[in-house]
Amino acid sequence: MKFNFLKSKLGRTRAFAVLTVAVVVIALALNLLMTYIGLHSSLYIDTTSEGLYSLTDAMKNECDFINELEGDEYITITFCADPDTLIDSEQMRVPYFMSLKLASRYEKVKVETVNVEYDPTAVAQYKSTSLKTISPSDIIVSYGDRYRIQNSSRFWM
Repeated sequence: MKFNFLKSKLGRTRAFAVLTVAVVVIALALNLLMTYIGLHSSLYIDTTSEGLYSLTDAMKNECDFINELEGDEYITITFCADPDTLIDSEQMRVPYFMSLKLASRYEKVKVETVNVEYDPTAVAQYKSTSLKTISPSDIIVSYGDRYRIQNSSRFWM
């Protein structure tokens, strides 16, 4: 007598139970993998038609001096808010993405984010007086012991 596993009710129940467990385990593994990738790397793709988040040729020509800098010092661009806040802000999004593009193109450019509302002492070295405040919309560009603090609304001037 020929016995087919899926023709019996007990066999179908076991097969679907095993299939359900396998699908849940695979979904959980994919979720963990995507979470790991999201935490340890960021993928920014410029999908705007005008290339809003790309470096122009004029910008690349203007910044090519960075390759010729001598020494071990970096040009550090410090944003005074968290990355999520920068991406959500219309005013901060373009400078943040432009800085990330510069950091990916030039080895001597580093982009940092510091939340000055939670940790105001992280940027204390850039304060000229103890009364000066650095706001979350400020951008600090530093090289060695020289630095400039600009508000993001004046960043492109």
